[in-house]
Amino acid sequence: AALAYFLLDAGELDAAGQVLRTALAQWPHHAALHWYMGLLHRQTDQAQPTHMALAAEHLRRACQLDATLHEAATTLAWTLHDMGQLPEATEWASKALQASREPARLLLLGWLHQRRGDVMSAMPLYREAIATLPFDAPEQSRLHLHLGQCLAHLQRPR
Repeated sequence: AALAYFLLDAGELDAAGQVLRTALAQWPHHAALHWYMGLLHRQTDQAQPTHMALAAEHLRRACQLDATLHEAATTLAWTLHDMGQLPEATEWASKALQASREPARLLLLGWLHQRRGDVMSAMPLYREAIATLPFDAPEQSRLHLHLGQCLAHLQRPR
């Protein structure tokens, strides 16, 4: 698993794929191998729906095999978001946030709520992330933008 991760990190996608396919054939219940195979499919060609579906499948399997892989759950949530599967993405993002209330996870879950039209659930998440990060953190502008969009949404006539 470590070799595959280092190959992925180095951009050696073909070599990482070979290592992962071989390892998964021997250890199909190894959560990290599924996580890294999901990452490989995300990096391969995001324009191809089959790669995104395979990425989601492997990331989902990794999270089912090991509920402590919260970064895999976060990646799965973004993958499902990119595929337009917002309800399931929200579930995985919520699980990741329960494990650790990190600003990036707050932003992700807030964005998913906002995309689903639930701005009242999104705003406290954005506010918590804003309060957690230094005022000059690069994420601040995105958080303030999304919070402003939520507030503007509330002001629209219904």
